[in-house]
Formats: sequence, C-alpha cells, structure tokens
Amino acid sequence: YVADTYNSLVRKIAKDGKVTTLAGNGQIGDFKPGTGKAAQFSEMRTIAVDSKGNVYVGQNGRGSCVAKITPAGVVTTFAGDIDALLPSGANHDGTGKAARFKPITALAVDKDDNLLIADRSRIRKATPAGVVTTLAGGEQEEFRDAAGAKARFTLIGGISIDSKGAIYISDQYCIRKMEKQP
Repeated sequence: YVADTYNSLVRKIAKDGKVTTLAGNGQIGDFKPGTGKAAQFSEMRTIAVDSKGNVYVGQNGRGSCVAKITPAGVVTTFAGDIDALLPSGANHDGTGKAARFKPITALAVDKDDNLLIADRSRIRKATPAGVVTTLAGGEQEEFRDAAGAKARFTLIGGISIDSKGAIYISDQYCIRKMEKQP
C-alpha cells in the first residue's frame, strides 16, 4: 500500500505489479470520509496496515487524525479529529475522536494490531477499539533518554517494531530504541 501524497490517493500494488486505487478522489483538500473515490485525503505522509488488511493513514490539516480504510475501501475516522487542534500543554488521550494529536509523522502496527502513532514528539498507542494512550514523550520537543512521559523526542520521522515488541524510533539524527510496552 502506498500513500500517494501529492495525488491524495491510497494505492495498492499487487504482487504482479498492477496498481489500483483503494481510496481517494485525487483532489487536494480537507479530509472527508467516504467509500472508494468518495473519500478525500489531506496532507497524508504515513501509512500502516494491520493483519486484517485495514489500512491506517495519518491525516494532518487544521488538526490531525488517523483514517482507517477497510479492505472494501470504506474510509472512516479511526482516532483524533481533523477539525480539532491540540491545545498547547495538553495530552489528550481518549477514544476515537476524543483523542487529539500533534501532526502525525509515523505509523506502525504491532503483532496485536495495536497502532503506534508518532505525533512529532510522542509515541502513542491506539488499540483496535480506538483507545489512544501515550507511551512515551511529551509536549516539549527535545532529546532525553528516559521512560514514559519523562522521555523526550526532538522530531520523530519514523517508527518500526521488531519481533520481540521493541520499538525503534527515528528521532532527528539518531535511531532510538524503546523496550516493549504494556
């Protein structure tokens, strides 16, 4: 799956090399849920796929959210609210649209289909039910090795998970490792 950012499309590349559009109308504008070509994406930069074939796309605009695309191409808001900004100093964990994010910079899916979300200076976890909690980092963008909320990240560009559940984080000019979280 590919986040075709500049064409505002989510594309699928089959094993034989055939490229098809899973969702998106190709117009640049605000994020709008819908089915297939009725959906519209905004400032998508990252994508992840769970074991059931659901595709998650980080959406940034006035606010930030994670869109979920089913294998049938149905696009919904999974977590966050594209129309709601994160108030400064706030850490809004919550379920579904009640969660708030800084700009989403990276996504990854673990073996239990939890979605890991990097929003600039934090690592968040969303369960398959859409319950969002903060695993590490905080509002301040700086560098500090520590556990949980005491850790600080400068600018997360990517995340990956190994087979043992450790999370690797591309943070500004280095790769950092976070041990498996509960």
